[in-house]
Amino acid sequence: MSWRVLDISQDDRFLHFERNAIVICSAGEELGRLHLPDINSVIIHGHQCCLTVSLLVKLAEEGIPLTVCSGNHMPVSISLPVTGHHLQSRRARLQADCKRPLEKQIWKQIVARKILEQAATLSLQSDTMGHSLAKLAKIVKSGDPENVEARAARIYWQQLLGRNFRRDRNFPGLNSHLNYGYIIIRSAIARALTAAGLIPALGIHHKNAQNGFCLADDMMEVFRPYVDALVYFNRTIWTEELSPDAKSQLAGLVMQSVSVSGENTDLFRAMTLFVQSFVDILEIGDGKLLFPDHTAAHYLKQQELQL
Repeated sequence: MSWRVLDISQDDRFLHFERNAIVICSAGEELGRLHLPDINSVIIHGHQCCLTVSLLVKLAEEGIPLTVCSGNHMPVSISLPVTGHHLQSRRARLQADCKRPLEKQIWKQIVARKILEQAATLSLQSDTMGHSLAKLAKIVKSGDPENVEARAARIYWQQLLGRNFRRDRNFPGLNSHLNYGYIIIRSAIARALTAAGLIPALGIHHKNAQNGFCLADDMMEVFRPYVDALVYFNRTIWTEELSPDAKSQLAGLVMQSVSVSGENTDLFRAMTLFVQSFVDILEIGDGKLLFPDHTAAHYLKQQELQL
């Protein structure tokens, strides 16, 4: 399946549902349409857009996230269906009953994998620094009480994008591209969580009472480097505002070819399998999360070599 992200970045757009498709219009003229089964998520940047209730209902029925963004390409709202799985009540109970030691063990796996992913991405620039960062993944303890994740991040960003780079979601240029890419990943993970009958608000590490997507923010951590590596490859040309080409490349990450347990698939399917492994851990009370067979840097480097 060709998963697509529908990005509405212009004002004065009218979106409605017709014949199992989203129809985009402006000034009474149809600009295009996209069939719902082909859509992974919908992102709205234009602040003068109108959507019909019938479209919102169909998006919910299909489990398609609708993300509304602010001017700096950060999500301010994500709409997901209230129900999405026949075992939703049971799985919500599993989440709520999950003991703190198990949550901490799961978070350890996520942080260790994230650091290994960052190390592989950093190795695109320096093998020495990549190996150095990878050593930090080995000292992550249950729950990461020593905040090795933050230590790795400080090294990672300065080495990857230069000592003058500062990761700040309110900054333009490369930061805007990172923001946008993370929206894509967050929306895809949120969809996978909902499809699995999980409650995105019930996180294992993120516990902000005002955040309705704590679990999505937990789960997306290991997939952030897909965005980071793509931004790194384009760091010399993605220095200004987001272009349509940049958005297209970042949105295309959900279709990135990966392998899981030796089977070729796409990144969104890998996310779905990753989420299912999380459900299995909740069911059994122990186990390992299922990650793609190789790092994001590996897959994106292979793609780069083929271009």
